[in-house]
Amino acid sequence: MEVILTVDEVLALQEIKESPALEIKTQVVPKLVALGYVRHGIDGHHAITENGRQALFYRRCFNELLSFSANPKMVIQLECEEWLCRSGHVQRKSVKDQMHFFDFEITQKGKDWIASVGVANGEWDFFC
Repeated sequence: MEVILTVDEVLALQEIKESPALEIKTQVVPKLVALGYVRHGIDGHHAITENGRQALFYRRCFNELLSFSANPKMVIQLECEEWLCRSGHVQRKSVKDQMHFFDFEITQKGKDWIASVGVANGEWDFFC
């Protein structure tokens, strides 16, 4: 199932991950709970689930891919680089030097992922 998270939902998820002891009062929390990205803690606070962590990781990978599409000379975060290669969003072209830095190119799958995300006013809805 493809889920679309709005900017507000992603920000709330990030806030819950970083500060689970805070009481997050936003209208998006019930949707995050229903999706299984957040759970209610025993103390009444919210906690991020593994699915929520994964959604934030995918968002990080998307941000890296989007930045790389604008600046192909940038270095992609290692964790994101590994996932983007394994998932077929980027592919290695060549080794840059003896330290094993690679040149990458965005595959059609990566271009399709970028195109599938709705961008408006510098903010975007995110598919998980």
